[in-house]
Amino acid sequence: MNLEQVYLSSLDKAYEDRKAWLSDALRREIREELSSMDYRHISDKEYEDIILPYWSRYGRRPDKFFFEYDGARDGRIDPRFIPHDFYYTELVPYLNNLLFSNAIKDKSYQDIMFKDAKQAKTVCRSISGEFYDIDMNNISRDEAVDLCLNSKAILYVKPATYTSRGRGISVIDNRNRNKESIISIMENTGANFMIQEKILQHPDLASLCPDTINTIRVVTLFIESKIYVTNMDIRIGSKGQQNISFEKGGYDACINKDGTVDTRIRNHGAKWFDAEE
Repeated sequence: MNLEQVYLSSLDKAYEDRKAWLSDALRREIREELSSMDYRHISDKEYEDIILPYWSRYGRRPDKFFFEYDGARDGRIDPRFIPHDFYYTELVPYLNNLLFSNAIKDKSYQDIMFKDAKQAKTVCRSISGEFYDIDMNNISRDEAVDLCLNSKAILYVKPATYTSRGRGISVIDNRNRNKESIISIMENTGANFMIQEKILQHPDLASLCPDTINTIRVVTLFIESKIYVTNMDIRIGSKGQQNISFEKGGYDACINKDGTVDTRIRNHGAKWFDAEE
């Protein structure tokens, strides 16, 4: 085996190891979330009669708890749910070139890549420990701190990479802020983060829960030169939250194809409520 073959073999091994790690992490995460949810248990007979015949056509025997988790919204059994481990380790890599994913997900560059999109105003950012202003001019840490001190807005510090669901967010209040506290937050956040002003949402969205930023999510699939909207929902925070994370106790509701919102809402524990009651 020559050096090139050794290199390619190592890449394949690393890819398979990553798939195994991600699959295991997803299983643990779903099991943990399921333990706090009110859901319909699927019996072994239902699994054998309903789920397995569907997936055996593809040579697969997916774990039962994925269908319990995805069916927890309304207590139904649907074999068409895509198990999370298969979705993230095989389907997503097949449909997307993941070599670009980390760069696109890096929040430090999103206001540059998507200039036409309305976004929170950036005060400064840290990329690999180097500080930059809103126009990507390299500045010192002290200059970055001064930008924060001179801003009159409430500021949010958010890790720019490898984080989601509101994890790692810190708040720099617009009252009694000082250099020492800002430096402490910067050092505790790491080498890659954004500092942005608090945004003001539309009054109609704010009325749902003024304490959080309530978001509309549209999921699309681009395949065979066509874009398909697979699902739409609105996510609403809960009173007293400091950031927007449905997973931390908020609610969500489906948005219908005609733009109206379903009157049923559910919490993270998969309990349903009627918004009209």
